[in-house]
Amino acid sequence: MGEKAEEIATTYETEEEQASEVVTNEEGQIVTQTSVDPVDNIINTSVTVGILAVALIIFFALKAKSAKKYEEYIAPLSEKEHKLKNYIPIGLYIDNELNILSKLPITLAQIIGKRQNDVRMMIIELNDAKYADYYFSIFQAEKKVISLLVIIAGGILGTLLCLQNDTSTGMGVAIFGIIFGIFSAFIMDSSLKGKIDDRHTLLRMEFPDFVNQLVLLINAGLTVSRAWEKIVNDNKKVSPLYDELKISLISMQNGTPEAYAIEAFGRRCKIKEIMKFTSVLISNLKKGGAEMVPVLIQQSNECWEMRKGAARDMGSKAGVKMMLPMIMLLAAILLVVGFPALMSFSAA
Repeated sequence: MGEKAEEIATTYETEEEQASEVVTNEEGQIVTQTSVDPVDNIINTSVTVGILAVALIIFFALKAKSAKKYEEYIAPLSEKEHKLKNYIPIGLYIDNELNILSKLPITLAQIIGKRQNDVRMMIIELNDAKYADYYFSIFQAEKKVISLLVIIAGGILGTLLCLQNDTSTGMGVAIFGIIFGIFSAFIMDSSLKGKIDDRHTLLRMEFPDFVNQLVLLINAGLTVSRAWEKIVNDNKKVSPLYDELKISLISMQNGTPEAYAIEAFGRRCKIKEIMKFTSVLISNLKKGGAEMVPVLIQQSNECWEMRKGAARDMGSKAGVKMMLPMIMLLAAILLVVGFPALMSFSAA
């Protein structure tokens, strides 16, 4: 019985020696390091390098096929606004030639299609409706290019970690790059929502000034269209509100009735208070008479309340933005103070 126990103990000790090795550090302390299976290293490295290689092959193959094909299509784009302009043809080729959406299961394709419709509506609000299809295709192409670049970046970082013998982490980074590359498309969709929120805030802040000027000019004897024209021509700044006012003015000058041009202006702004103002203005245009100015003054007061609400929203957002650097600073302090203590505790 005793011999059998000794044999089991010897076997256990041999397995432990194979799984770990004893190393003496610079301070003369004995440290046990667990050895990594060479087969696992090879598998992890192969997967990581494979991900990088496949992503690079796809990227450069698509770039070669699409560069000339969409050269004229992307020519109007500004490199300042579209920093990946030279790579956008890759995304356009994926959308137009590969048509991946049609190859997906019906349920998944319907979900993605619904989301794309929501994105299209946001693009229409941010750009002129007649150019919406063009900018929608560009935005979709940019999402695919960024996804590919994120996957490549994850593969490069993972490969570098593998070269430093940290193969498990390297493979994890490469796989995480694929996951993050897929979700980067949803992040870009969310960025559109942020742009629309900023646009609505600017419209709410600037619209009361426009209404005040309009009331003063109409009270001075100008017609609505002439007052509208004077306000637009006197303005020198670039803003969402005056861009929309200019579109309405051009529409009036091209022969569109005032009521239709003003109604379209309210629909493009998509803000309840502005749409209400345009409805009241159109109603009084049809009635005529001296009642217009008092009604517009009442609407002006409501618009100033809207501006106060927008200012409060901006203040609350600023408070949240100020808290983020403070949280990061606190995390840095905790790291600086806590890391040495943790290291000394581990050494002990």
